[in-house]
Amino acid sequence: MSMRRYRGLAHWGGYWLLALAALWPSADPAAQDAKPRKDMKVDTRFGTFIWGRNNTGQPHWLDGSVFPVVDGQSRLDHMIYVPLDPNGKPAADNSDPAKLARSSYDCARLDYWIDQARQMSAAGLDWVAIDSFGDRPDPDTNHDPKQDRYVVPSMVRGIREARVNLKIAFLDDTPSHYQRYRGERLREQFPGTDANGRPNWMKHRWELRNTPTPPLPVSADMGRRYLAEKWIAGYRHMASDQDLWLTHDGKPPSQGGRPVVFMYATNPEWTDKTTFGHWHEAFAAARGEFKAAFGMEPFLILADCYFTMDPKVAAVADGQWTWAPIAPRIPGPRKGDFTNPATGRRCVAGMVVPGFELKAKTLTHTAERRRWLAMDGTEGDEKHLLETEFALVMADPRPDFVVIGHWNDFQEGQNFGLAIYPTKDGKGCLPPDYYLKAVRNLIDSSRRARPKTPWHGSLNVRP
Repeated sequence: MSMRRYRGLAHWGGYWLLALAALWPSADPAAQDAKPRKDMKVDTRFGTFIWGRNNTGQPHWLDGSVFPVVDGQSRLDHMIYVPLDPNGKPAADNSDPAKLARSSYDCARLDYWIDQARQMSAAGLDWVAIDSFGDRPDPDTNHDPKQDRYVVPSMVRGIREARVNLKIAFLDDTPSHYQRYRGERLREQFPGTDANGRPNWMKHRWELRNTPTPPLPVSADMGRRYLAEKWIAGYRHMASDQDLWLTHDGKPPSQGGRPVVFMYATNPEWTDKTTFGHWHEAFAAARGEFKAAFGMEPFLILADCYFTMDPKVAAVADGQWTWAPIAPRIPGPRKGDFTNPATGRRCVAGMVVPGFELKAKTLTHTAERRRWLAMDGTEGDEKHLLETEFALVMADPRPDFVVIGHWNDFQEGQNFGLAIYPTKDGKGCLPPDYYLKAVRNLIDSSRRARPKTPWHGSLNVRP
């Protein structure tokens, strides 16, 4: 056989092998995900949430002993909650200089936000939703570092400086609405200041937290004054960065893309249960205010509790989801499959959490969902729960949005990124990028037709 003929057969034989490989069932469970639905505008987009404070992958031994410090991670009482302002300076004037000096890495530094953006991108994520506490309008709490006025520009700048392709959405942290309402009622009850010039109501806000105040009533006015005001302010903080907005169909706002807002759950402790039947009015009013401000309505993905409290919210919702579906005490559906009855638009949104070990601030266990134990009782390695949950969430119907939770929801406190966790046997530590790589492999396997971006080996890990 001539060499030319041999090469020709090898050439076409290679195509046949590729064709057979494409038809042969893959042993990788993530590669067997459902194909994109016919009604999907874009394929699944993966993201996570971020708090406006330093909660990166809180490390902890089960007995509460101190871990080696990586990226400034330390015991909870060494955390500092100070993000940047748009100029890269600490945004709050109440930071603890002693804690700042002891920490080698904190969110009062621009490299915190840059590294967060790089780590999210390296793990294959498409977006990050800022856990929004809004902007406190009163001067007494103006320097609360969790405010959107500090967090949003910091996240924007981190993405720009890191030069990564991440979009930004918002998670409306519902308790913040009640805390604002409670503050307003306390100021009415306790006017004036003490001998040190501190507002009297602040004592009841913090030291005397049991001072009773009524729950926030749900109404159209509440939707305008609380919901809409927060959503509008959050997006106005990045009004000149609309190319970073996460939209429902992947198109920019100028082409009809609607910015995404995830709505966290609520309960009677925060909102008046006698007015729960008015949630649809509150959301309708908030959507109207947002449209008046930006010329488009937000794309609302509501926690499933709102549909239970007021079935009429289906008319004003665009999607449905469940926070931490594997939470030990309150497990819920992994994803919501919702179709708006008026528009007929379908949205499937899910969440994957690699582990759930609730601990008190003394690092004492209260409940747990081990990272190596799946919900069906099977046991595997330290990413077994992550892999099994990912496969279930990605199964038919394929979701539009998937939230990748933090490595463990320790006081709801970890951000997505490098973190040290003990090995299954408790005798050693996992590599800091263990879960970042695990997530990246799962996402890449679910997107075999999508070009892969390079993995950035060591992501600024500090010894």
